[in-house]
Amino acid sequence: WYEFSVMSSGLFQIWAYDATGAHKKGYHLINSGGSTAIRMGNKTNVYAIVCSGNDLTLYINGVESASFSEKKYGFNKGKVGINVSSLNVIPIIVEFEYFDVQEP
Repeated sequence: WYEFSVMSSGLFQIWAYDATGAHKKGYHLINSGGSTAIRMGNKTNVYAIVCSGNDLTLYINGVESASFSEKKYGFNKGKVGINVSSLNVIPIIVEFEYFDVQEP
């Protein structure tokens, strides 16, 4: 699967997880960067992720933050999930207004 991680520090990472070992089992960083579009602190963020064929695009608050063609892993079907974690900041409160999945 592909995994998009956005941190409150203004950084993001995009991973491929190879569960079968077709290339090399485990997590592999395939893109990373920073975005000034990430609203830090107690503010609302809107994330959109588009996976269309080999093209992966991450939007943060309406700003295209990463767009590239991924051909090494080529995951072309699968499921969708969402996760929130706080590695070392407590207490933390996270709320989701909505989670929407659509076919491109």
